Amino acid sequence: MGAYQLLLILHVLSALALAASLAGSLVVLSGARGSAEPERWLARQVGPIIRLHRIAGVLVLVSALGLIHVAGIDWGAHWISASFAAWFAYMAIADVMANAPARRRLRSERGLSPADPMRVLPYGIVQGTLLVAFTWLMIAKPGG
Repeated sequence: MGAYQLLLILHVLSALALAASLAGSLVVLSGARGSAEPERWLARQVGPIIRLHRIAGVLVLVSALGLIHVAGIDWGAHWISASFAAWFAYMAIADVMANAPARRRLRSERGLSPADPMRVLPYGIVQGTLLVAFTWLMIAKPGG
């Protein structure tokens, strides 16, 4: 098995982990709504998902860079530029979602009413759309 095949396997597995962690975070957020103590429940549940999401995101990026280098793909290809732009937007939204529990805790410490955990759901929908977009770009490679 060559370097390209190993990088491709790593890329696909880390992309699956990225998608699974997104789905898991949305499930956890929806479960927090019915919890008696949503902040404590979220803190326990979200930590491992955030770690998986960040590790998978970095592995997707590193393996993508490796695949581009090993395969000798032109960095100027539009599908590569669009994929990287979608990936960076995806990870930025993930950071907003990951920090939402901390912002809610800070709001409650200041005596403000904590925001509903489901307020991050639109971010998850946008993130899911970006995930589909860059997955399509990786598979279809339009114009390349």
